[in-house]
Amino acid sequence: RVDEVSALRMVKLTQFVLDACPRQHAEHFVTQKKGGLASLIFNELISFLTRRKADYTMSPVHGQKRSAQVDATKGDVSFLSERLRILRFVYGITDQVKLSIVQLQHLWQLCSIPGDREELMFFIAKASSVTQSNVLGASADTTGNTQQHTAQTSNESVLSAAFSEDVRSSAFLDLFCTDTVNWAELGENAYMSFQLMFKRMTQSPGTALESNGPSLDALWRICLTA
Repeated sequence: RVDEVSALRMVKLTQFVLDACPRQHAEHFVTQKKGGLASLIFNELISFLTRRKADYTMSPVHGQKRSAQVDATKGDVSFLSERLRILRFVYGITDQVKLSIVQLQHLWQLCSIPGDREELMFFIAKASSVTQSNVLGASADTTGNTQQHTAQTSNESVLSAAFSEDVRSSAFLDLFCTDTVNWAELGENAYMSFQLMFKRMTQSPGTALESNGPSLDALWRICLTA
């Protein structure tokens, strides 16, 4: 069984090393070998989420689903939020390495637990444009505890978008606006992330939201849930 504390420590060490370098050197490390370091961090996150989902999916007794709220009390949502924060950092150091819609879809599928889904929505909204620290403020975990998503390093104060405008559009319309999102199970940060993505979409010159498209349908579902 993987020691999750040690695994997360190694991921944090990667950010520590990058942040200890001048920004130009950090950009070189991230972009060399076709973005191999960024891909390594992403793949580690996928491996973690795969293990995490397997733990949640079945309990040892009668194959019953575990309670997300019970497991969330262990505080292990922080293992995901920390990885997403570091992924944001790595893919924001330079605009030469970008996440694809396929990668975001993969994360979306693995983050099916409400608390995980909310953390991912927070990440996507924050990573969708050039940002400075604390764009969305605090993120609440599934227990209602507040986690401050603030820059902890000097290199993290200004980050480029982690993906292109086309990917942002696809992420909003095909992920945030899908009718499979159960807004009743999500918290304030999911709603705030949707609002931020919606504003960025409407303000983008190259993006046009249809008056009767999926974004309006999603808004109606949110209103009916609230």
